[in-house]
Amino acid sequence: MDDSQKKALRVLSKRVVNELELRKKIRDLNTLNEFKDKLLSIIGHDLRSPMNSIHSIIELIDQQMLTEEQIKPLRRILRSEVQSSLNLLDNILHWSSLYLTGKEATATNISFKKVVEECIELLSYEVDKKGIRVKNKCDSTQAYGDVEMIKLVVRNILSNAIKFSEGGDVITVSSKSLKKTSTLE
Repeated sequence: MDDSQKKALRVLSKRVVNELELRKKIRDLNTLNEFKDKLLSIIGHDLRSPMNSIHSIIELIDQQMLTEEQIKPLRRILRSEVQSSLNLLDNILHWSSLYLTGKEATATNISFKKVVEECIELLSYEVDKKGIRVKNKCDSTQAYGDVEMIKLVVRNILSNAIKFSEGGDVITVSSKSLKKTSTLE
C-alpha cells in the first residue's frame, strides 16, 4: 500500500470506531430513557396517593372546615403519610442509585412477615379510608434479597389490591416456604 492508501485506511478506521462508539452511546441512552420511564412510573404510582391525602387534609384545614378537635387525629394521619412518602422516596432513590451506578443490591435474609407488616402499616390510611381490611397471614418465611426491593414489590402489590378493592373487602397476604429440591436425571 502506498502512503495515500494507508492514510485513507486510518481515516476510515477512525470513522468506523467513532460510528461504533456513537451506536453504543445511543444504545446506552435508550437504556437510560427506559430506566427514566420506569422510575417516573414508580414515582407516580407510589407517591401520588399519599400526596393526594396530605393535600386533601391541608385543604380542609386551610378552608377552616375542621374544628381543632377534628384536626387533632388528622395530625397522626399527616405524620404517617409524610413518613410513608419519605420512605417511598428513599426506596426509589436507593433503587435508582443502584441502577445508575451499576452496583449490586445487598441481599440478606429477610423476615417476609415483617416486611408485609411494615407495608401494611405504611398503607394503613388508605386501607382505613376505603373501609377495607388487610390480613397478614404470612408464616415464618425467610426471603433472600435486597430488603428495599422486596418492600417496593410488596408495597406495589398491596397498593394495587387496595386500589381495586371496595368497602368491606378483605385483602389477605400469605406466604409459605417451598422446599427447593433438585433431581438428577
